[in-house]
Amino acid sequence: MFNFFANIFGYLLELLYNLVNNYGLAIILFTIIIKLLLLPLSLKQQRTTQKSAKIQEKMKVIQFKYKNDPEKMNQEMMQLYKDENMSPFSGCLTAIIQLILLLSIFYLVRSPLTYMEKLPKNNIIYEDNHLLVVEKPINIPVQADSSRDIDLITMLKEYRIKHENKKGDAYIGLIHRLDRPVGGIMVFAKTSKSASRLSDQIRNNNFHKTYYAVVDGYLPKEGKFEDYLIKNEKENKSYVTTKDKGKYSCLEYKLINIKENLSLVKINLITGRSHQIRVQFSSRNHPLIGDSKYGNNCNNINIALFASSITFNHPTTKEKLTFNLDLPNRYPFNIFK
Repeated sequence: MFNFFANIFGYLLELLYNLVNNYGLAIILFTIIIKLLLLPLSLKQQRTTQKSAKIQEKMKVIQFKYKNDPEKMNQEMMQLYKDENMSPFSGCLTAIIQLILLLSIFYLVRSPLTYMEKLPKNNIIYEDNHLLVVEKPINIPVQADSSRDIDLITMLKEYRIKHENKKGDAYIGLIHRLDRPVGGIMVFAKTSKSASRLSDQIRNNNFHKTYYAVVDGYLPKEGKFEDYLIKNEKENKSYVTTKDKGKYSCLEYKLINIKENLSLVKINLITGRSHQIRVQFSSRNHPLIGDSKYGNNCNNINIALFASSITFNHPTTKEKLTFNLDLPNRYPFNIFK
């Protein structure tokens, strides 16, 4: 029964999501609509409660007068309800209906992906008892933020709850990040021990990530960028600075192809600073296509940065694992195919 109503509410929430393209705003609008839908039931419940309060004294009199005659007491009680134009079950029925609807909404909000077909779905590349390797969709935050949009960690927790029949919450350990507008391959831990071991690999530079980017202008066939970066937390933006103020940041790239004054480059990210690839190319007057934050103001184009490959040692078996994704079939990557 709860799933039946949750599916109906899921259609409503999906409709709102498609209209506003913002999960947080869709939830707010959904809540307002549900409150309006429940308002008649709430008002009826309130009126029933007020009526019941008014006849409490009469009920006490009947209970005292016929305390030794239960059958007569029931007859008088039913007559009282009839005289007051009330049903002894009206309050209970309203409360039961409200409870069913509220529990159905709980089912929906707890696992929206189950009931909303057009929300982004998980592309699971590899899974075992210790880790998950997935493709992060573009424009989905890795973890919950102020936008209140659906995030990848929540999606993966719901995936585990559903597919492993878990009760309550499911553990998803965050090992590394991708910026919200960037898509590509990521690994998450399914246990705290795996999370700790994978994080150690990052600290010891045994965790390797490869990216592809399309940048403005022509680049030499290969190069190495070394800078010191500092992040302005208020602006959520990084800058090249001096050694005493910033963190050492390094990447290597190879030029793959050139078309239409654009360069497709393969990037080996040696350090993993916030917005590192974006700011290092931008600081050399080669901003990533679609990256309005760092100097390329192409309208309606997603940032041309994609995490294509990841290599690490399995946290338990120690086996070296490498996973790859093909470049997305969208502009500007598709002009190089």
